[in-house]
Amino acid sequence: MSKQSSLLSGWINNSMSARHHGEASETLKKVEKEKQDEAARLIQRTWKRFLDICVFQHFKNLLKMRKEGDPRLLMKSIDPKEAELLDAAAGINIRFRLGGVKYPPNIYYKIFTQRPIVDMCANSPRDYTKCPARQSAPRKRNGNLVEDGWYQRTENNGWRPLSIRFWRFTDPFTLADSERKVNFHFSKLKRIEEVEKNRKLKKLKWMTHMYYAGSLKAKEVDSETKILVQKATEGIIKSAEEEGVENVMEWEVDEILKWTNTLNFEEYIAYWKKLSTSSSSARFEDFRLQAIVKPYEFTETSLDGKAKLKLITSQEQNFRGTPASAGTPADFFPRP
Repeated sequence: MSKQSSLLSGWINNSMSARHHGEASETLKKVEKEKQDEAARLIQRTWKRFLDICVFQHFKNLLKMRKEGDPRLLMKSIDPKEAELLDAAAGINIRFRLGGVKYPPNIYYKIFTQRPIVDMCANSPRDYTKCPARQSAPRKRNGNLVEDGWYQRTENNGWRPLSIRFWRFTDPFTLADSERKVNFHFSKLKRIEEVEKNRKLKKLKWMTHMYYAGSLKAKEVDSETKILVQKATEGIIKSAEEEGVENVMEWEVDEILKWTNTLNFEEYIAYWKKLSTSSSSARFEDFRLQAIVKPYEFTETSLDGKAKLKLITSQEQNFRGTPASAGTPADFFPRP
């Protein structure tokens, strides 16, 4: 009986050890598989990060220009029909930017004018393109003057994608920019005030963003100066949030930005406007791609549009017997 019990206990122990060994091996396999999956995910994330960096560097190299390139030639590659409407007298340049709601980003462009252009909205609220000639005013006809649609500016020149889809896909960024309304006052003084107000608002937003990001710090090492700059910044931000932007002077914001180690706002805006921007169309003049040969002369003008004369060799000058400036038919023969 004891012999049978010992055999039974041995068999139970062997089965339990085998089961534990199987569970341990399965656990090791699971751990090994998890490590392999984690390593694969790490390799995939690293490879995807490398591809994203390469794509971004490619787009960055495409938009690396600063005030370079003829806008008319650039526009011919984008939209040949619209390129015919560009006038050199308007001082047109094209600005490119990256944007969109997903990655990789899209390239957008917008046309800017640097010279004054006649705007009917600045002279009169009425649309003279629809009214017939010598039409009497509505006040004289019925005594009521309908002012609907007056002084509403529609530029129709927002940011557009560089590559247009053939199925007329409407980009959400372009659609939102086209629906944006531009306030345009008939008074020039009022428009100047609005420009100054917008400039002050941009500076204030810049300072607020830098303050909440924790990068708005004083230049001085003195602790008292840091405390004063901190309190002044908090006071300006609090006044703008509670009482409005009108109660904050622009020189106050400028003084605070001068005492900090952040980027210069004016230099940043100037650099941002030059980045990825073509040159002005006013710098390029039309010229014919043909050589203009003068009669009875061995000189010709170059094709650079500046009418530079080709240098005359000494043998040609000796053959003429006259200075290079002469240009009569008799100068072709040597004088006695």
